[in-house]
Amino acid sequence: MDANDLSAFEAASFGCVLSNAVFEHDPYFWLSLAEIRRVLAPGGLFVVGVPGYVEEGELSRLGMPMDGERRDADLQNATLTFRCHGAPGDYYRFSRTAVAEILMQGCEDVSVATVMMPPRIIAHGIKPAHTTAAAGQSSANPAETFDVERFLRHARGGISVDEGQALRRYARAGSEGVVVEIGSFRGKSAVALASGVAERSPSPADAKVFCVEPH
Repeated sequence: MDANDLSAFEAASFGCVLSNAVFEHDPYFWLSLAEIRRVLAPGGLFVVGVPGYVEEGELSRLGMPMDGERRDADLQNATLTFRCHGAPGDYYRFSRTAVAEILMQGCEDVSVATVMMPPRIIAHGIKPAHTTAAAGQSSANPAETFDVERFLRHARGGISVDEGQALRRYARAGSEGVVVEIGSFRGKSAVALASGVAERSPSPADAKVFCVEPH
Protein backbone atom coordinates (compact mmCIF):
# COMPACT_ATOMS: atom_id res chain seq x y z
CA MET A 1 0.00 0.00 0.00
CA ASP A 2 1.20 3.50 -0.89
CA ALA A 3 1.49 5.60 2.28
CA ASN A 4 0.89 8.71 0.15
CA ASP A 5 -2.68 7.49 -0.38
CA LEU A 6 -4.41 5.73 2.51
CA SER A 7 -7.88 6.22 1.06
CA ALA A 8 -8.63 2.57 1.83
CA PHE A 9 -9.00 3.72 5.45
CA GLU A 10 -11.62 6.11 6.74
CA ALA A 11 -10.69 9.23 8.64
CA ALA A 12 -10.03 8.74 12.36
CA SER A 13 -9.67 4.96 11.95
CA PHE A 14 -6.65 4.36 14.19
CA GLY A 15 -5.82 5.09 17.80
CA CYS A 16 -2.06 4.90 17.13
CA VAL A 17 0.13 5.34 14.05
CA LEU A 18 3.84 4.43 14.11
CA SER A 19 6.23 5.46 11.33
CA ASN A 20 9.82 4.37 11.91
CA ALA A 21 12.66 4.74 9.39
CA VAL A 22 10.16 5.47 6.62
CA PHE A 23 10.05 9.20 5.82
CA GLU A 24 13.67 9.34 4.64
CA HIS A 25 12.71 6.80 1.94
CA ASP A 26 9.48 8.56 0.92
CA PRO A 27 10.09 11.24 -1.76
CA TYR A 28 6.69 12.77 -0.97
CA PHE A 29 6.69 12.25 2.79
CA TRP A 30 4.44 15.28 3.33
CA LEU A 31 1.62 13.44 1.54
CA SER A 32 2.08 10.45 3.85
CA LEU A 33 2.15 12.82 6.81
CA ALA A 34 -1.15 14.35 5.72
CA GLU A 35 -2.69 10.89 5.42
CA ILE A 36 -1.41 9.90 8.87
CA ARG A 37 -3.04 12.98 10.35
CA ARG A 38 -6.28 12.11 8.57
CA VAL A 39 -6.55 8.46 9.62
CA LEU A 40 -5.40 9.09 13.22
CA ALA A 41 -8.35 9.50 15.57
CA PRO A 42 -8.61 12.56 17.82
CA GLY A 43 -6.73 11.75 21.01
CA GLY A 44 -4.66 9.17 19.12
CA LEU A 45 -0.90 8.69 19.45
CA PHE A 46 1.52 9.43 16.60
CA VAL A 47 5.08 8.06 16.91
CA VAL A 48 7.81 8.78 14.35
CA GLY A 49 11.47 7.84 14.00
CA VAL A 50 13.83 9.35 11.39
CA PRO A 51 17.59 9.65 10.86
CA GLY A 52 19.02 12.95 12.05
CA TYR A 53 22.47 14.45 12.13
CA VAL A 54 24.86 15.81 14.73
CA GLU A 55 23.95 19.45 15.17
CA GLU A 56 26.12 22.48 15.85
CA GLY A 57 28.28 22.20 18.94
CA GLU A 58 27.75 18.46 19.41
CA LEU A 59 30.90 17.15 17.70
CA SER A 60 33.13 18.02 20.65
CA ARG A 61 31.27 15.66 22.96
CA LEU A 62 32.08 12.70 20.69
CA GLY A 63 35.75 12.80 21.67
CA MET A 64 36.95 12.67 18.05
CA PRO A 65 40.74 13.03 17.60
CA MET A 66 41.96 16.30 16.14
CA ASP A 67 45.05 16.62 13.92
CA GLY A 68 45.73 20.33 14.09
CA GLU A 69 43.69 23.47 13.57
CA ARG A 70 42.67 22.63 9.98
CA ARG A 71 41.00 19.36 10.98
CA ASP A 72 39.27 21.08 13.87
CA ALA A 73 37.91 23.76 11.52
CA ASP A 74 36.76 21.14 9.02
CA LEU A 75 34.90 19.19 11.69
CA GLN A 76 33.19 22.31 13.01
CA ASN A 77 31.65 22.75 9.55
CA ALA A 78 30.72 19.09 9.17
CA THR A 79 28.07 16.77 10.56
CA LEU A 80 27.52 13.07 11.09
CA THR A 81 24.47 11.20 9.89
CA PHE A 82 23.41 7.65 9.14
CA ARG A 83 24.78 6.30 5.85
CA CYS A 84 22.69 6.51 2.68
CA HIS A 85 20.84 3.25 2.22
CA GLY A 86 18.42 2.61 -0.60
CA ALA A 87 15.03 1.05 0.01
CA PRO A 88 14.97 1.67 -2.90
CA GLY A 89 15.70 5.41 -2.47
CA ASP A 90 17.14 7.47 0.38
CA TYR A 91 16.15 11.13 0.18
CA TYR A 92 16.12 13.01 3.49
CA ARG A 93 17.67 13.64 6.90
CA PHE A 94 15.89 15.65 9.61
CA SER A 95 16.92 18.01 12.40
CA ARG A 96 15.30 17.99 15.84
CA THR A 97 13.64 21.27 14.92
CA ALA A 98 12.21 19.83 11.71
CA VAL A 99 10.83 16.84 13.62
CA ALA A 100 9.31 18.98 16.38
CA GLU A 101 7.87 21.74 14.19
CA ILE A 102 7.08 19.97 10.91
CA LEU A 103 6.58 16.23 11.42
CA MET A 104 4.79 16.75 14.74
CA GLN A 105 2.95 19.87 13.62
CA GLY A 106 -0.55 20.00 15.08
CA CYS A 107 0.17 17.44 17.80
CA GLU A 108 -0.06 18.09 21.54
CA ASP A 109 2.19 16.86 24.37
CA VAL A 110 5.05 16.43 21.90
CA SER A 111 8.28 14.78 23.07
CA VAL A 112 11.42 14.65 20.90
CA ALA A 113 14.57 12.66 21.75
CA THR A 114 17.86 12.01 19.96
CA VAL A 115 19.23 8.48 20.42
CA MET A 116 22.15 6.39 19.12
CA MET A 117 25.09 7.55 17.04
CA PRO A 118 24.84 8.50 14.23
CA PRO A 119 21.68 10.06 15.61
CA ARG A 120 18.12 8.87 15.14
CA ILE A 121 15.36 11.20 16.25
CA ILE A 122 12.31 9.72 17.94
CA ALA A 123 9.18 11.76 18.66
CA HIS A 124 5.64 11.18 19.79
CA GLY A 125 2.58 13.36 20.26
CA ILE A 126 -1.18 13.30 20.61
CA LYS A 127 -3.66 14.41 17.96
CA PRO A 128 -5.89 17.04 19.60
CA ALA A 129 -9.29 15.77 20.71
CA HIS A 130 -10.93 18.67 18.89
CA THR A 131 -10.77 18.68 15.10
CA THR A 132 -12.13 21.07 12.50
CA ALA A 133 -12.67 18.42 9.82
CA ALA A 134 -15.75 16.25 9.91
CA ALA A 135 -15.26 12.51 10.24
CA GLY A 136 -14.64 10.95 6.85
CA GLN A 137 -13.64 14.27 5.30
CA SER A 138 -10.04 14.66 4.17
CA SER A 139 -8.10 17.82 3.44
CA ALA A 140 -8.73 19.27 -0.02
CA ASN A 141 -5.02 19.39 -0.71
CA PRO A 142 -2.48 17.53 1.48
CA ALA A 143 0.23 19.97 0.37
CA GLU A 144 -1.60 22.70 2.31
CA THR A 145 -0.89 20.91 5.61
CA PHE A 146 2.89 20.95 5.00
CA ASP A 147 4.73 24.12 6.02
CA VAL A 148 7.27 24.38 3.20
CA GLU A 149 8.74 27.68 4.39
CA ARG A 150 9.45 26.22 7.82
CA PHE A 151 11.09 23.17 6.23
CA LEU A 152 13.29 25.37 4.03
CA ARG A 153 14.27 27.48 7.03
CA HIS A 154 15.29 24.60 9.30
CA ALA A 155 16.50 21.80 7.00
CA ARG A 156 20.15 21.86 6.05
CA GLY A 157 20.89 22.45 2.39
CA GLY A 158 22.38 24.69 -0.24
CA ILE A 159 19.42 26.98 -1.01
CA SER A 160 17.89 29.84 0.98
CA VAL A 161 14.24 30.24 1.94
CA ASP A 162 13.79 32.87 -0.80
CA GLU A 163 15.35 30.58 -3.43
CA GLY A 164 13.15 27.70 -2.30
CA GLN A 165 10.01 29.82 -2.49
CA ALA A 166 11.02 30.97 -5.98
CA LEU A 167 11.31 27.32 -7.07
CA ARG A 168 7.92 26.63 -5.48
CA ARG A 169 6.29 29.49 -7.43
CA TYR A 170 7.95 28.30 -10.64
CA ALA A 171 6.62 24.77 -10.23
CA ARG A 172 3.16 26.01 -9.23
CA ALA A 173 2.92 28.21 -12.35
CA GLY A 174 4.17 25.51 -14.75
CA SER A 175 2.13 23.50 -17.19
CA GLU A 176 0.89 19.99 -16.53
CA GLY A 177 3.45 17.24 -16.38
CA VAL A 178 6.43 16.29 -14.27
CA VAL A 179 9.37 18.40 -13.10
CA VAL A 180 12.90 17.09 -13.55
CA GLU A 181 15.64 18.57 -11.37
CA ILE A 182 19.31 17.98 -12.15
CA GLY A 183 21.13 17.96 -8.83
CA SER A 184 19.53 18.21 -5.42
CA PHE A 185 21.38 19.08 -2.19
CA ARG A 186 19.79 17.05 0.62
CA GLY A 187 16.39 17.38 -1.01
CA LYS A 188 15.54 21.00 -0.10
CA SER A 189 15.06 22.15 -3.69
CA ALA A 190 13.16 18.94 -4.49
CA VAL A 191 10.74 19.61 -1.62
CA ALA A 192 10.18 23.18 -2.86
CA LEU A 193 9.50 22.00 -6.41
CA ALA A 194 7.28 19.12 -5.30
CA SER A 195 5.14 21.37 -3.10
CA GLY A 196 4.57 23.74 -6.02
CA VAL A 197 3.63 20.87 -8.34
CA ALA A 198 1.27 19.45 -5.71
CA GLU A 199 -0.45 22.81 -5.26
CA ARG A 200 -1.32 23.06 -8.97
CA SER A 201 -2.20 19.40 -9.42
CA PRO A 202 -5.85 18.29 -9.20
CA SER A 203 -4.53 15.16 -7.50
CA PRO A 204 -1.50 16.01 -5.32
CA ALA A 205 -0.62 12.33 -4.95
CA ASP A 206 0.03 12.28 -8.72
CA ALA A 207 2.42 15.23 -8.61
CA LYS A 208 5.93 14.06 -9.49
CA VAL A 209 9.38 15.58 -9.27
CA PHE A 210 12.31 13.52 -10.52
CA CYS A 211 15.76 14.42 -9.16
CA VAL A 212 18.96 13.40 -10.90
CA GLU A 213 22.05 13.58 -8.66
CA PRO A 214 25.14 14.17 -10.88
CA HIS A 215 27.61 13.04 -8.19
